[in-house]
Amino acid sequence: VNEISKIINRDLSLQSFLTNPSIKGLAKYIKTNKPINQQKNITQINKIISNTKIFLLHDTSGNTSIYKNLVTRLDSYSVFGINSIYIQNPRKKIHKISSIAKEYAKEIASIQPKNSINLLGWCSGGILAYQVALELINLGRHISNAFLIETFLTPPLSKDFKETHISNDIQDILFIIEDISRKLNTPPPNIAIHEIPQFSSTHKKAEYIYKTIKPLIKKLH
Repeated sequence: VNEISKIINRDLSLQSFLTNPSIKGLAKYIKTNKPINQQKNITQINKIISNTKIFLLHDTSGNTSIYKNLVTRLDSYSVFGINSIYIQNPRKKIHKISSIAKEYAKEIASIQPKNSINLLGWCSGGILAYQVALELINLGRHISNAFLIETFLTPPLSKDFKETHISNDIQDILFIIEDISRKLNTPPPNIAIHEIPQFSSTHKKAEYIYKTIKPLIKKLH
């Protein structure tokens, strides 16, 4: 999918194929999408002008089209969608959730330099919304609400996130496992964070993730 996106200069995701299963539907989707290099990762997605803004964080699909129906009910907010930074710059090399969150926090702060901030994230976007909230607090900003919708937080994860004593590597691992579990429509495994080892390579990290989710996949068969 990524290779096709690069060739046609359009933002395609797995979700775009699932929601447009026919060739005609996918062609229409591609035609109506702006070229990747013309897209911004933060855009207002309703026409309401309000001092009260809410920022919707993408899930691992990379875009905020999942909130299409929700936006129609947020009629007292100026609603902004935060799409993946890789849409605007596919070659950008930021691999840590905390680093991505810092980028988003700076952009949100520039769009809303005053007043408290509202964030919302569905599924893995909820974990990202939480991390962005922490970064905004570090910038001295006040968070009114951080809404996490269907975001799985196991008891150990919830405790450690509150204390914020969690490494970037572990955040990445939990983010991926949580998102895979959500897409498999099953609760994530109960992971003891203190038992997650340090990894010497990305390959070792991938092996750990696969070993962790393998029992979930077996349950589907």
